[in-house]
Amino acid sequence: MTWLVDGAATYAALHDAIAQARDHVHLEYYIFNPDHAGTALRDALVERAQAGVQVRLLLDAVGSSALPRRFLQPLLDAGGEAIWFHPRQLLKPFKRPWLNLRTHRKLVIVDGRLAFTGGINITDEED
Repeated sequence: MTWLVDGAATYAALHDAIAQARDHVHLEYYIFNPDHAGTALRDALVERAQAGVQVRLLLDAVGSSALPRRFLQPLLDAGGEAIWFHPRQLLKPFKRPWLNLRTHRKLVIVDGRLAFTGGINITDEED
């Protein structure tokens, strides 16, 4: 176990682990922004997906609402998967339980042997 105390250390370790992935990278984030940190991580995931690594990304629809779907298109084009947790449904009436049922997790699992968890989201504000 390694204690990563800030965004810079976490992002460096995360990028290194993703670059070494051979089978799969599974990620789940509450906040994933389309800024420098988000673009760098997306591009690392695109590279791995192009290399044949299974890449799956689960994003919270409220926490990552600043992320336009087109931002993820390079990942999808490379064969990666991205899905929204509880996406907003404009045609259904607003229900409070739906709003409160969010995924605040920050998880990355690489090849089933290395995992990251904690409070660092993917945003320049963490760097």
